[in-house]
Amino acid sequence: MHLKKLQLTDFRNYSDLYIEFDKNTVLIFGDNGRGKTNLLESIYYLSTGRSHRSSNPDELIKWGAEFSLVRAHFDGKLIELEFRAGNNLKIKVDRVLCKKKSDFINIMPAVLFTPDDLRIIKGGPSNRREFLDNLLEKINPGYQSLRLQYQKILNQRNSLLKSMDSVSKANQSTTFDVWNENLAKYGSKIIKSRYDLVNSIKSYFIDYMAMFFPEAACAIQYIFSWDRKNAYDDNEPACEPDSVNEKETEAEIKADEINRQFLQKLDENLQKEIIYKTTITGPHRDDFQIMFGGKNIKAFGSQGQQRAASVSLRLCELEEIRQKTGIDPLLLLDDILSELDLQREKIVLNLIKDRYQTFITTSNINYVSHIEEMGKDSVQEIIIQASPMAENIKADK
Repeated sequence: MHLKKLQLTDFRNYSDLYIEFDKNTVLIFGDNGRGKTNLLESIYYLSTGRSHRSSNPDELIKWGAEFSLVRAHFDGKLIELEFRAGNNLKIKVDRVLCKKKSDFINIMPAVLFTPDDLRIIKGGPSNRREFLDNLLEKINPGYQSLRLQYQKILNQRNSLLKSMDSVSKANQSTTFDVWNENLAKYGSKIIKSRYDLVNSIKSYFIDYMAMFFPEAACAIQYIFSWDRKNAYDDNEPACEPDSVNEKETEAEIKADEINRQFLQKLDENLQKEIIYKTTITGPHRDDFQIMFGGKNIKAFGSQGQQRAASVSLRLCELEEIRQKTGIDPLLLLDDILSELDLQREKIVLNLIKDRYQTFITTSNINYVSHIEEMGKDSVQEIIIQASPMAENIKADK
């Protein structure tokens, strides 16, 4: 996968920007607030149909402009995005209008590394579920619709729970049984997909972490909602820090077995769910846990260890996309190298060298020489010049 041309019109702080990319590594240099991240954001939106910074597409339109345009040429294809106020998005692929986002997302797969990735490790279970779900959407075209269907059923079941005040009332409701069966049916497919994904990236993750910290053993394990200590509180950790065996487990689990356990736990937790007026069993309460040196890295890992774990997960994402789709995704590094020490920075650069078209942003001129060690002829340098509110942003090559 190679992005050849990018044009931005009234996108964020860019009034008019046109760049041709002719190297495998693109270094984007500029002071803070110049729009380096905005440039990567436009590429990421072309890939995923979403921004990693805002859920409101209207924020992508430059202040005072009527619309925003993003146009990209890659591998013989043309993608055009036109944003208008009121969450009005028009998408064209090779000048043909797409009716929905699923028609174009992941045509140009990309993996984005940002300093905020640390929340995957330090944040709540929802951050880790989001990591798995976003990756599954990139490698499984039907996964997004599966999640949407599950969410609809979950919303309906939660509405019913709010109207119930006893287990006997729930047991008398034939409608409630139907929602339970459908929740387990679709939820089991989501759990199975996530569980298999964690096992698929497990060996890669352990190898990457060993490059950063050779002296400590590492493990990663999927946690079902019914194994969590407080599944009703999504801010609670998956379980007690030492309660998950660090021994690597790659046992297969069948979808019908997950479905059976799902239905059983729905029945067992019904009294609690009536009290809390919400569903506490299902993939919307699952998690995964990383053990490092025998302890939960979220609770006991150092900042450096947690940073290495977040970077390792993104490297796993790269490899998983490449293996499952046969496409080398674009790699977007948003000031991530400044978060690593020199030794671990070189490890990352060596891992990605010559394998992916890579876009790297930095405001630290000292990092330029480190990146150029990959080979001066393979690095394209782009300097972003102008203030954020300037009418025209200049990109010097």
